[in-house]
Amino acid sequence: MISIRNIYKNFGNLEVLKGVNCEIKKGEKIVIIGASGSGKSTLLRCMNLLEEPTYGEVWIDGKMMTHVDPYLHPELLEKSKTFQKLLKEQNNHDEVINNIVNNKLLKKMEGKKFHQAKKEFEKENCIDINVGRQKMGMCFQHFNLFNNLTIINNLILAPVELKLMTKDEAIAKASELLKRIGLYDKKDEYPSKLSGGQKQRIAIIRSLCMNPEVMLFDEPTSALDPEMVGEVLNLMKELANSGMTMVVVTHEMGFAREISSRVIFMDGGVIVEEGTPQNVFDNPQNERTKAFLSKVL
Repeated sequence: MISIRNIYKNFGNLEVLKGVNCEIKKGEKIVIIGASGSGKSTLLRCMNLLEEPTYGEVWIDGKMMTHVDPYLHPELLEKSKTFQKLLKEQNNHDEVINNIVNNKLLKKMEGKKFHQAKKEFEKENCIDINVGRQKMGMCFQHFNLFNNLTIINNLILAPVELKLMTKDEAIAKASELLKRIGLYDKKDEYPSKLSGGQKQRIAIIRSLCMNPEVMLFDEPTSALDPEMVGEVLNLMKELANSGMTMVVVTHEMGFAREISSRVIFMDGGVIVEEGTPQNVFDNPQNERTKAFLSKVL
């Protein structure tokens, strides 16, 4: 469903992600854990291109959301001037390809054949970024509700503006979701009248109003008072049980163990260990994973 291919992300001289690869299948519940600064949230933001990867590609449902990364496609590298030049010098196809990839040797001027091949590849495989984002709902640490709009108008704004639904259809969908979480009586209130837990649940169902195929959660409970955490986690558990594909960055280890089909531990911008919650939590193999879990469990 979502394919993360060799993602690097630099902020100036700071390399935050260092070649992350991950395949997320339909219906999976992926929980990403790790210390602050390990790259978890940056990876999540790269999935829907809130952050554009420095290198690498993001695919959803067999279509590419990013620009093509030629270093992932030998058939494109073969059309570059750099490849042709090095092949004459080394006369070993595989070594030349590896040299170009490992040392990032491509230059801006690689010739008409190379750039035409890239253009054709993107035309055949790319999806419009906004179409891709519609497939992915995202819930942030902070609620990002529009304070000048009522709850119902917060919920219907995007599907109506994007012409995915009529206003009546959007209201019906939003009302159904509000009833599902027991907040229908708040539909005409403004966000300032709601508790933190209520705002976060509204933020989650705002994403659901777009009928996403996958939900991304970036530490959705970290900004909440402790007594409000449970109501948000319960809604997320309901989503998980309904079959929604989910990718969750969280420090809630009990929740991660309960709902995840796969746990990913990140450290220093790479995936250090991944596996079932039983394997990662009860029998971690990597020393860094062991050290992290010994502090948080």
